[in-house]
Amino acid sequence: KGGFGQVVVGRDLTPMDTLASGKYQAIDSFSYDNLGGYYLPGPDLYTDRYNGIHYTGEFSGVSVKAFAGYDESKEELNGVLVPGSKVKGHGVGLGLGYASGAFSIDGAVQHFEQAIALPGAGKNTEFGVGASYDFGPAKLMGHYLGNKIENYPTFQQFGLGVTAPFGAATLGAQYAYNRGKTTGGMGDHTITGHDFGVIANYALSKRTDLYARAMRSNSWKVLNAKDYSDSVTVGIRHRF
Repeated sequence: KGGFGQVVVGRDLTPMDTLASGKYQAIDSFSYDNLGGYYLPGPDLYTDRYNGIHYTGEFSGVSVKAFAGYDESKEELNGVLVPGSKVKGHGVGLGLGYASGAFSIDGAVQHFEQAIALPGAGKNTEFGVGASYDFGPAKLMGHYLGNKIENYPTFQQFGLGVTAPFGAATLGAQYAYNRGKTTGGMGDHTITGHDFGVIANYALSKRTDLYARAMRSNSWKVLNAKDYSDSVTVGIRHRF
């Protein structure tokens, strides 16, 4: 670590995780939607961590995050890890961001070549962009995430969120639209889904807060089939 930035060797966060894990969402759980699950079993919308060499740097408001690595995991069959199996692959990624005053924007793309638990799939490209603007009374943010798997349609998510401070309390709301397509035996049909939620935080101190949220996520509908996950969460959080 130095004036040039920071280099980490090991399993660390990818540029897509830096963009999608909450910086541009009022409720960060939305971007973890398992959109690939429409073709059970399938990959998540983006890869959050990967083994390799990771670089981060920031220069006059411009941020850079990149990685190149090799990963090895067990093969999955119907969502269950196969003992003794190995799935080898490699990946690269690049993320760029810019922040100035109340405005912030980030973009990222990462590509993986490895065995994926989908027939005919071996390459996977993930990409996204997010932006926010803090008006003072409220902060508006939006994101777009996409996942293109070899020989399969692109999965996409469009999101819009807002947070507003009220003294020690902060209220937020998030909406996301999911879109994809079916393939294979089901034929070609459009998959759509609507995620939404609200969240409230109350700061007890600079590092400790109470929070509560209610949300619907992982929602999708195709023909007469649909699915979603509803959750309500209450907790206390302390940042060390």
